[in-house]
Amino acid sequence: MLISTLLRVLIITTMLSPAELKILVWNTQGAKSRYFLCTLKEHVRMQRAQVVALLETHVRGPRAEEVCRKIGFRGQFRVDAQGFQGGIWILWMEETLWVQILEAHTQYVTMELSTQGNQSWQFTTIYASPQNSLREELWTRLTSHANNTGRPWLLAGDFNETRSLEERGHGGPDMARRCAKFSNRNENNALLDLGFSGPKFTWLRGLSQATRKCARLDRALCNMEWRARFPDGGVKHLVRNQSHHVPILISTMGFSLQLAGAKPFKFQATSLFHNGFDKVVRQAWRLKNRVNEALRDLADQLNIWNKEVFGNLFRRKRTNTDRKPHLVAWATVTKPLDEGGLGIRSMRFLNSAAMVKLG
Repeated sequence: MLISTLLRVLIITTMLSPAELKILVWNTQGAKSRYFLCTLKEHVRMQRAQVVALLETHVRGPRAEEVCRKIGFRGQFRVDAQGFQGGIWILWMEETLWVQILEAHTQYVTMELSTQGNQSWQFTTIYASPQNSLREELWTRLTSHANNTGRPWLLAGDFNETRSLEERGHGGPDMARRCAKFSNRNENNALLDLGFSGPKFTWLRGLSQATRKCARLDRALCNMEWRARFPDGGVKHLVRNQSHHVPILISTMGFSLQLAGAKPFKFQATSLFHNGFDKVVRQAWRLKNRVNEALRDLADQLNIWNKEVFGNLFRRKRTNTDRKPHLVAWATVTKPLDEGGLGIRSMRFLNSAAMVKLG
């Protein structure tokens, strides 16, 4: 009885709100390595993504099937890479989502989806080709869809375009005209940019100041109907890792800060293996006549016990992850001036130099 009740608590308290949906979109520039798999699974776990769209996977056939199986989502759809170029994978939680693929192309996949008990809407994952002629074909198709759909519609991915030069770290008159063309296409199709929080650019390449280029190539757009359905929907740029592109996370509920004291109870399964867990449960459960009171007291006691015994492991891990951009920035400024850095010497270097002088 006690174990079954705890399991129900675990299921109920760790589920997302039925109206919330999180989509992770990432131009991986290759999905072969074990490091990619570990990085992706960590993003999915920390962000609680229910849909994952992977672009430029560079993998096809049995190898693609194997990688998708290891990622762990039951719902899957793939547009295979052409040789070692392209590739779009869509993965989703089949247990909580209904998904129907409407159209597939080498540059996009359009689907209809819905969470349990909610009306469906359309989502298009974009991987726009670097070739201008192929991007023209993509926008011809997207414009046709925009003119014919009356459904809420979200588009997200690598558009290989920016709306203005401010979204790039470089560019001249030709690039300015290209930006204006992309911006006009958005306006003509009544597509709204969802904006973002996090790093300004989603694509970064180059190791020195002379070769470095950056731009906001990855984004999420939506039509008026989607914005009316999800007025708080937003985008977060995550930490860049492995690929030149950062993963972008879309939430239909947005990313507003939660007030202190309003955090829901989350049961950590690792607690079951600690010797003191059973004692905490018995003390919190005894002398309670009502189940709801017992569950509330149990949740309070477990929150206190988890902090005392384990500490907040996830917060520490997330903090370390968030520090990475600053570590990268420090590694850059310590480079010599001729390599694009600021020439600031680290304490390790100065200590080594002092030891050499001392003999």
